[in-house]
Amino acid sequence: MRIFLVAVAVVLTLIVGVSRVYLGVHWPTDVLAGWCGGAAWASLCWFVALQLQRRGQVEAPGEGAPGGVVTTPQ
Repeated sequence: MRIFLVAVAVVLTLIVGVSRVYLGVHWPTDVLAGWCGGAAWASLCWFVALQLQRRGQVEAPGEGAPGGVVTTPQ
């Protein structure tokens, strides 16, 4: 399911970018810069999340309480 959602997000991003150039509201370099900026931001967020997981400051995927319920120690 995750691969499907990522694929849909990528396709929609490409379609929107190409349509902006086709409609003449942006230059191709504007769209390319937007894609690069978005990729850089996503990479930074992924890197920070990975570092926080390695340090144990956040839970790794699949390590939380069942059903995503947050529990507090008594």
